[in-house]
Amino acid sequence: MAKANQAVQPSEVVVSAVPAQTKEQVAATQKAKLTELVAKYGTKSQMIRALAGEGMQRKDIAKLTGIRYQHVRNVLITPIKNPKVAVEAEPAPAQA
Repeated sequence: MAKANQAVQPSEVVVSAVPAQTKEQVAATQKAKLTELVAKYGTKSQMIRALAGEGMQRKDIAKLTGIRYQHVRNVLITPIKNPKVAVEAEPAPAQA
């Protein structure tokens, strides 16, 4: 890495081969990613809870999904009112 008073050598310059995306392309990519995640989990809230359950941080969930950090935080701190959890009944232990 070149210091402030040293000249930058041509071998130190890194050129990206990936073309820059326009704002429209970035927005379309984020929307497609969000649609895919929502389709997988059902709703945005379920998606946020599932990603947090996998260990992702709030800021990373917000960045990945394109949702504001505040919305992610609100979803994660608000308790679920009517959880629709399908719990399979376990067989009763055999009585002797």
